[in-house]
Amino acid sequence: MESVKEITVFCEQGDSAKLSTWSNVPYFLTKALLDRGIKVNRVDLSPKANILHKIVYKLWNAFVKGVLRGRWCATYRRSRLYFFLSELKIKRSVRRYPDADILLFTSFSYPVRKISAKPVVIFCDWTLEYDCRFFQGRAPESLPASEKAFIRRQDKCMETADFVVSLFPGVAEYLKSRYANPNIFYLGNVVNALYEPAKELIREKERRCDILFIGKKHYRKGAEELIDAFRTVREKRPEARLHIVGMPRGMFGALPEGVECYGYLAKESPSQCEKYYELLSKCRLFINTTPKWGAFSASVEAMYYFTPVILTPYSEFVKTFGDEISFGMYHTDGANLAGEIETMLSDEGFSRKAVSAHEAVASMTWDNFVKRLLDITETGR
Repeated sequence: MESVKEITVFCEQGDSAKLSTWSNVPYFLTKALLDRGIKVNRVDLSPKANILHKIVYKLWNAFVKGVLRGRWCATYRRSRLYFFLSELKIKRSVRRYPDADILLFTSFSYPVRKISAKPVVIFCDWTLEYDCRFFQGRAPESLPASEKAFIRRQDKCMETADFVVSLFPGVAEYLKSRYANPNIFYLGNVVNALYEPAKELIREKERRCDILFIGKKHYRKGAEELIDAFRTVREKRPEARLHIVGMPRGMFGALPEGVECYGYLAKESPSQCEKYYELLSKCRLFINTTPKWGAFSASVEAMYYFTPVILTPYSEFVKTFGDEISFGMYHTDGANLAGEIETMLSDEGFSRKAVSAHEAVASMTWDNFVKRLLDITETGR
């Protein structure tokens, strides 16, 4: 869209120039805009943006979580004070960057009212109401009053924004059914890869018996299931290795031989980034069988690096890639994970699956995503 020359990006999660912010999403989003020659005005809405705000944020949460034990009062990021201060910053930024063609928020929590004649785009994954209903399995009506107020706030944002974009097709469908706003979109997902993989990686992976798991502590159940299965795999394949990224060794009990835990590997750290992409380049299989959600972003990045997968068939992955996948297999509750791993490791069609994994996500580039994003702001569809 040639008419867009400047965009102001309001990032609730932190500094959009940093890879560490919100699973790299704001970094890659703004980089894709800059690569198209668009000027990007970065506005950090996080409470960590300045020292005084950070102190208030820490003290507030310590009191709410420690003294009140999470009752009666919202955590700071869902408090009226935080939104009041953020809205002041938004107003100042709109005045500061009067030539912006689009106001883009990486959040479904802003703005609750019209703030400019310029188009407002809100872009995120899902709302609290969706998270509560589909991930927590709770009725939103059962939430404390402060959480209900936050849901009402997001409801207003959904109806106020000129365009709403979700990263996931099922979420977008749900939002369309819940809100009157006609401009709610799913534009495809994205791969957050810093480097382009070479097809020659397939030969390296074929020679190895390395398994990769990526996920922080909320994916612990999937990691523990994989560790148990790996014990069985190891009996037949002593050369097998399991690499766990995102959780330290201390989170688990006694681990079998061949398991290496790295903790969180930050892409902003040259040495940690090198290790992360070394693992993506050599591991033959990616596995995360955590129920309901299997680390979507990490999964598609592994696939981009020619890595077949074993995942639970959670709804958003199935909606994106289908009920049957040619680049791995779905693991259902109660199935023999060790047997599935052995099947994948002994598969003579590994090369075909590796290519299929890459091809399934090859079009999920940030450039393609940004092009579609700019198109909808011009055409409305």
